[in-house]
Amino acid sequence: MATYRQFTPEFKAQAIELAIEQDNAANTARELGIGISTLSKWVKVYKKGVRHRQSRSARQTRCAYFLATSRSAL
Repeated sequence: MATYRQFTPEFKAQAIELAIEQDNAANTARELGIGISTLSKWVKVYKKGVRHRQSRSARQTRCAYFLATSRSAL
């Protein structure tokens, strides 16, 4: 039966930061002694979350602008 390693959120955050800074998840994974696919997945999830937060705030800004302009037209 396989055992899985557990990583702390702090370790994951540092690994993601290094991978993004170096722009090379494969080298970063080798340096840290973790699987390339594992680190790639963490980076992908991180980037997706960042895009989602950015798009959400952009939507909120557009909605606020729409509401402000709609009310002034009344």
